Amino acid sequence: NLMDRLYITEIKGEFPDADTHFPPIDLSIWEESWREDHQADERNSLDYSFVRYEKRQE
Repeated sequence: NLMDRLYITEIKGEFPDADTHFPPIDLSIWEESWREDHQADERNSLDYSFVRYEKRQE
C-alpha cells in the first residue's frame, strides 16, 4: 500500500470553472479521524476545513 493517511484541505464553495479536482474519497476505504473547521475572515474569503483520513483496516 502506498498510503495509510490522507491530509486534505476542503474548501467550501462552488467552482464551476475549476479544471483540477482531487478524486472523491471512498469512505468505504477511508475514515475521517480529525477535522478542524475555519470560518471565512479578513484573510480567507471562504470557509474551509483541514481533514485527516485514516485507511480502514482490512
